[in-house]
Amino acid sequence: MSSRGVEPVFALAGELPNEVTIAHICSAAESTAGYGTVIGAQRIGALYRIYPADTKARITILSLGFSVKGTKISLKGQNPFIIRGNNGEEIKTTRLTVDGVPISYSDTDIAVKFKKMGINSLGPLILDRARDGEGKLTRWLTGKRWVWIELPRTTLPRTVDMGPFRASLFYREMKGTADTRVCFKCHKEGHVAKACPLQLTCWTCK
Repeated sequence: MSSRGVEPVFALAGELPNEVTIAHICSAAESTAGYGTVIGAQRIGALYRIYPADTKARITILSLGFSVKGTKISLKGQNPFIIRGNNGEEIKTTRLTVDGVPISYSDTDIAVKFKKMGINSLGPLILDRARDGEGKLTRWLTGKRWVWIELPRTTLPRTVDMGPFRASLFYREMKGTADTRVCFKCHKEGHVAKACPLQLTCWTCK
């Protein structure tokens, strides 16, 4: 049985328990679509690709969904890392994580800050949930938030002011880019305080 010509179904690896295996995923998908409806699955980077045997199985899996080891999986019909523009061109995306602001801090204020920074958000901010010792998502929040964005053309700073708070930003492609560490003495990027020859500056008075 072959899935040649049938598009895969996608799932974000970060949303699955750590101990999940390919067998777990395929078995769970077939519990929804029926025996023999899935030919396999594989993880490539941050995504699992689940390969239905035919179009009918694909539609069933996407419409009904399934759970793996007690975790309901958010399935995607398209690769969430690839978005097409009006002319069919590929728009690269990434997941931006925000940390360092209270849970009570407004999503709207964060979105306004992003817009001023030239960040093109592709959806709403999502509150991150903690995992238990088995890697399963719990109902408790970590304080972090994340959102899918269009991949920035220039590297974003690792820290930004949001109201009275200093927020941290991170996305996968930030690794290996120019040094954007912020010195807590002079508040400039590219070095740390122990290597800073300048005077200590107040965050408020800077």
